[in-house]
Amino acid sequence: MVKQGKYAGSSRQKQLRNLRQRISNKGQHTINETDLVDFLLVRWHLTQHNQTQLVEQTTEHFLRTWIEQAQHEKNQVWNLATITVNTLKVFAIQVPWQFYAIINHEWSHLQRFLVKEVPAVPLKDQLLTDNQMSTNDWQTALSTQLTVNSFLLMFQGNQQQLSRVSDQQIEQLRSSFLTENSLNWQAVATVFQPLKYTIPADADEDSVQWLTELDVLTPNALQK
Repeated sequence: MVKQGKYAGSSRQKQLRNLRQRISNKGQHTINETDLVDFLLVRWHLTQHNQTQLVEQTTEHFLRTWIEQAQHEKNQVWNLATITVNTLKVFAIQVPWQFYAIINHEWSHLQRFLVKEVPAVPLKDQLLTDNQMSTNDWQTALSTQLTVNSFLLMFQGNQQQLSRVSDQQIEQLRSSFLTENSLNWQAVATVFQPLKYTIPADADEDSVQWLTELDVLTPNALQK
């Protein structure tokens, strides 16, 4: 199960203050790599306003996993497109399609945040970012992942059945999710409606509640 990475609202600022205090006490101006995820999550929270709790939880889940994927690369330059595609693959069918709809709405903010904040993290060796995703790149990556997810749910991970899915079938379904190169969430909802989403068995109580709230969202509710 993808880690929740959730903080209570007041504790985020406390987390950052504690981080800064540790730096000050050591007479340093840098943080350890082990603090990188928490540091950026706190920075994200401080830059966001008027988000609902559900949107806040969802974006923090995505951002935590994205940063962890970036750290696995062990590069000083973070390739935004590659890491994003890998992050979508990590979530796959562990989350309902509504998760992707929320991230789609927030993606431009998330990418701008990463471009601005990652190089500003006070690490000993500065991190950089490159290969930003265009709107078309993002829509292609997202529609592709949703297509893969639909087949995974349809065949319940049966590798024999999955191997029979043709490239033409994949492209046909992916195209049906797009209207003028933008995700049509009503079309996505129609495809996923008969496919049963199951909350991962190892999800903790908070994650179960979060995923349950996501799973009942309608396309109309997501547009509000």
